[in-house]
Amino acid sequence: MIVVGIDGGMIRLGLAAVEITEDSFDLVSYDLLSTPRGEGKYNAFLTEGITKITNQFPRFLNNNRPDIIFSETIPAGKLGANDSQVIAAVTTCHVLAVQWGIPWIDIAASTVKKSLTDDGRATKTQVRNFVLDNYPELKEKHIQEKVSQKEGGLKKRPGLAQDYFDAVAVAIAGAMRVRSLIMELNDEEKALQEVQKT
Repeated sequence: MIVVGIDGGMIRLGLAAVEITEDSFDLVSYDLLSTPRGEGKYNAFLTEGITKITNQFPRFLNNNRPDIIFSETIPAGKLGANDSQVIAAVTTCHVLAVQWGIPWIDIAASTVKKSLTDDGRATKTQVRNFVLDNYPELKEKHIQEKVSQKEGGLKKRPGLAQDYFDAVAVAIAGAMRVRSLIMELNDEEKALQEVQKT
C-alpha cells in the first residue's frame, strides 16, 4: 500500500510516497514543487503556482499510484502573509486528489511529530534527523546537496530543503496510522475505510 505525505506551500510544496511493508515503510519517492516569488503581482504569482501544481501533482500521483494521501493540517491564521498561499496550494492538491478518487486525510503537525519522535513539540531538526537516520539514501542526497552548495560558494549550506523531510515525516505518520488499522482489522480495504473516520 502506498501512502503519500504532503507538506503544504506555494513557494515550496513537499511530496513524499512511502510503501507499507510487513516491517517497514519504504521510501518510494520524494519531490518538491517550487514556484519562486518574483517581483510581479501577487495574483500572477498565485496563478503560476496553482497552474504548476495542477500540471505536476497529477504526474506525481501517476508515478506513485497512492492508496491514500495525508496532508499536514494548515494552521489557519498562523502563517501570516503565507496563509492564503499555503491554503491555495493544499486546496489545489485536495481537489486533484478528489478527482483521482484518492482518500485525503488531514493530520496535525503535533501528531506527526509525536508519531516519529514521541514528542508532539519536537523541532524541525529532530524531525529531519529522524528521517535521515531511517533513510540512508535520502541522507546521502542531503550530504551531496551540501557539498554542491559549498562548491557553489554559498555561505549557508542547508542541504535539501526542510520541505522534503516534512513531507516524508507526514507520509510515515500516515503510514503508521494505516498499518496499525491493517494489523487490527487484518484487511487493507477496511483499514482505508476506517482511517477516514478518525
